[in-house]
Amino acid sequence: MDERNKRLLYLCIALSLLLAFLIHIRFRYFDYDFRTHYKSGDLSTSEEIYQYTADTSLYGFSSYEGKMLTSTHFFAPQFLPNFPYEIGEWSGKDITHPYADISLFRLYHRPKTDDYLWLIIVYGGHQSKFHTAEVCYIIDGWEVEHRLIQKIKIRNQSFPVRTMTARKGKNRHLVSYWYLWQTPHRRVTEGTLLFRISIEAAKSEKKAEAALLNFVEGLASLKKSPEIAPPLLAKAKIQPQKIKAPPAVALQGNLRQAKKEAMKWILNQRVPNEIVPFPHFSRRYMLLSYELNRKQPQTENDKAYPYIFSRSAIYDNAIGLIALSMAGHDEEAESLMDAFGRIIQKSGELWFSYNTHNDWPSEWSHEEALIRNGASSWVGYAITYHIRRKLLDNPDFLKTHKHYQRYVELAQRIADAILKDQIPDSHDPRYGAITGGRGMFEMVPHPTRKKIIEKFQKGQVQWASMEHNLDFYFLLKNLWILTQEKKYKLAMEAVKTALLNAWNANEGQFNRGLRPDGRDAAMALDCASWGLMFARSIGDDQKVKPLLSAMENYAVTDPIQKIKGYRPYYKGLVYDEPDINKLIYPHRPQKSWSDIPIVWSEGSLGAAMAYLKAGQQDKVRAILDNMIKMQTPSGGIPYATQEVPFQFSPSPSMAGTAWFAMVIHALDDPRLLNLFWE
Repeated sequence: MDERNKRLLYLCIALSLLLAFLIHIRFRYFDYDFRTHYKSGDLSTSEEIYQYTADTSLYGFSSYEGKMLTSTHFFAPQFLPNFPYEIGEWSGKDITHPYADISLFRLYHRPKTDDYLWLIIVYGGHQSKFHTAEVCYIIDGWEVEHRLIQKIKIRNQSFPVRTMTARKGKNRHLVSYWYLWQTPHRRVTEGTLLFRISIEAAKSEKKAEAALLNFVEGLASLKKSPEIAPPLLAKAKIQPQKIKAPPAVALQGNLRQAKKEAMKWILNQRVPNEIVPFPHFSRRYMLLSYELNRKQPQTENDKAYPYIFSRSAIYDNAIGLIALSMAGHDEEAESLMDAFGRIIQKSGELWFSYNTHNDWPSEWSHEEALIRNGASSWVGYAITYHIRRKLLDNPDFLKTHKHYQRYVELAQRIADAILKDQIPDSHDPRYGAITGGRGMFEMVPHPTRKKIIEKFQKGQVQWASMEHNLDFYFLLKNLWILTQEKKYKLAMEAVKTALLNAWNANEGQFNRGLRPDGRDAAMALDCASWGLMFARSIGDDQKVKPLLSAMENYAVTDPIQKIKGYRPYYKGLVYDEPDINKLIYPHRPQKSWSDIPIVWSEGSLGAAMAYLKAGQQDKVRAILDNMIKMQTPSGGIPYATQEVPFQFSPSPSMAGTAWFAMVIHALDDPRLLNLFWE
């Protein structure tokens, strides 16, 4: 064999050896099923062991990557649903939360040492599911003192955990977290687990570290098929005021910034401001409904600037109050409630909207002013929401802050006035419902020109809006909780009956209203979205699924702005009267809502709140992401993506902006979510 052939032979042998080595590496470290049963000389038991790749980083492996060995198949379908309440010496209790991203949130107690810890487990196949503990804590106002990476050794294998200490006031937590994958591939899309443990460490960090290790050892020693056991911690004596629970989920940066800008916009709408520097004394601190562009008018609202520049609708003020309360702006919230106390009539009634630069409407000057019981209900509800939000922090708040009793009485005055419009006749199709209020504008053709004019009509509105009755139901419920006055409970049950009578089984949602001669079967978004929150509140789970389905009938994409959201109606003429519809749309006299791809911000965000109540957080985030696209540089959210004359305006609005802030606050704090339309 010549020298050349020898070199080729040696090269082939070398390549073969290299190939064999690569195959060995592939099967040894990559395609090996780490979940299979195996025995090791290091193990003194023949139990089935599962091995997982662990690290403190989700996005790229670190030099600390290790292996966690357990007795349980953590990635089995039954693992999280059957996660045990008993882990070694620890007894657990579920923590109610609205976060769809969190797979398990539980508080554990070890009586032997009186230690408490919070366990959060997140399972997902996308990076957006996961948030580091540092981000969650910092956003919640904690100060991170120090961070380090430690290794925990289980069955002669060690894996890393990221550990930090965080302080907030007198509370101090030791926090540890780590990620797990089934194989060294570490593909998030194949499923990743995040374990996060927070322990009270105010007294002793060393004691907290010992508790952490004890719990993790118990976690690693779970049996293969954990059974569901009743939570024993319910019997333990836990004093919540002594335990500061950890933040659950961090808001994404864009949501935090958008919420900040929205709240800034809401505060800038308070009078006095640049628009109304000298408001009427009784209307000070009310919120303007729209941001108008008088220099370069684009919308019909802009063109009507001289007439509506200072207009403040009470519904807008009510949801603005809730947003302020959720944000902790107590001073601004109280000043707004004081404004309600100044403008309310002796009868307990409120006008639908007010000028803030003068005294229209008032008891002596209210020509063409409306009263709408739904809007008034929102004012009463917003007041009671703020009171109950204060009671969350201090159950004795009303006892120690007796001046707040006047706000309870203010809400009662509003409710008592509305109760006068409740239908008492059991033979009336509207039985139990409240009617709409007083006064209305009817759209009629101009006698000589081809245009529409609005003609005011006095008198009682006979129509009963289901949206109004949903609003009133939750005001009555809050007043019953706060006062225990039986009349509010009886009235609430009557309204509930009326609402259930408006259920449309074919459509899977509530009808728009009830008339003296029967139902108003028009389909409105808020009767699906707000109706869903009502159904959940009364425990009518059978209606939740069809309501979720019905809401999707309203889903739409604005083709110009590429914004996805929900429209107010999904079928029927744009204007109920065919003659009006024909006059406004002469080339398409049968134009319906299905022909208008309008995104209604207030309605879309009401849908988001309903989805949040139903635990569908992904839908909530998708809606919020689209609303951010609508947000103007000033921070306001336009009422709609396009103009519909007399109905919807693209001007930045309190309705859209306040609901936007409310949904983000509710997403961030389960207490606020649970309290809203409870």
